[in-house]
Amino acid sequence: RIDMSSLLDGPLTITVWSTNAGGASANLTAAAVKDTAAPAVTIAAPAAGSTTSTTTPTFTGTAGSQASDSGHSADASTVSVKLYAGTTATGSPIQTLSAPVSAGSWSVAASSALTVGNQYTVQATQTDGAGNSGTSTSVTFTAGNPTPPGLTFVNVTTTASSASYNPTVSGPFVLISYACTISPE
Repeated sequence: RIDMSSLLDGPLTITVWSTNAGGASANLTAAAVKDTAAPAVTIAAPAAGSTTSTTTPTFTGTAGSQASDSGHSADASTVSVKLYAGTTATGSPIQTLSAPVSAGSWSVAASSALTVGNQYTVQATQTDGAGNSGTSTSVTFTAGNPTPPGLTFVNVTTTASSASYNPTVSGPFVLISYACTISPE
């Protein structure tokens, strides 16, 4: 076993010599790369502490895009995105998504709808050919309400003698409150 911990990252040439009891010797040379740098992975959206505008948010971020060369192993072409229920990236994820990396960026949508009002935490990881793993900071957000459907008025009467107005609002949702403004034309 060869201890390479004191060597810098980059290309290496490893040569091994052996000599037998009769004095005959041989050597073997191999090229290698020392790569201890993990890919840098971030999450850009959703922002920490934000509320999404949909229950199936799209997660985006940046990732490593190092190609394999004489001094580096290649960063993986995908990022693993894990989504957890709650405010920490611990336990079993409720969704594990794979996002392709393109020009140093990645994007993937949630695979199923999240519960409105609940908090979730997302974290992304990318590996490289040397086995290094880079993990983003975890981001906690709240699943938001999709744009509500249109409202309709029913039981509207307009007469010149009406002193009061009592409309009924209906729609395919649970109505929490509404406001009504009457403006002259």
